[in-house]
Amino acid sequence: MSAENEPELLIKKFRRLALIAIFLLAFTWPLGSFFIWIFLGATVYFIFLAYYYAPRPNRERKSESFSRKWDKDELREQKKPTVRLAVTIVIIVAAFILFILVIIGYL
Repeated sequence: MSAENEPELLIKKFRRLALIAIFLLAFTWPLGSFFIWIFLGATVYFIFLAYYYAPRPNRERKSESFSRKWDKDELREQKKPTVRLAVTIVIIVAAFILFILVIIGYL
């Protein structure tokens, strides 16, 4: 196994484990809160690990003059992380609200 493929394999492994934990959570939902908290915690943990091991974009800043013109490709590359970050934040907030509504409905 090469060092380049190792993070990709870890990401795939943690995503699969998160899916398995979600299915186990769904199957054991009627059994009680003990199983719900265990599998919910495992799901959140595996999702966190998959996100943690995901490759990050290189954020090195280059010294640039004001007179330099930007290429369209460079502008697209700058917008991609911003859009991805915004989508990630919206998904996390929606999941948190859904989680709170499920907990309130369960009580």
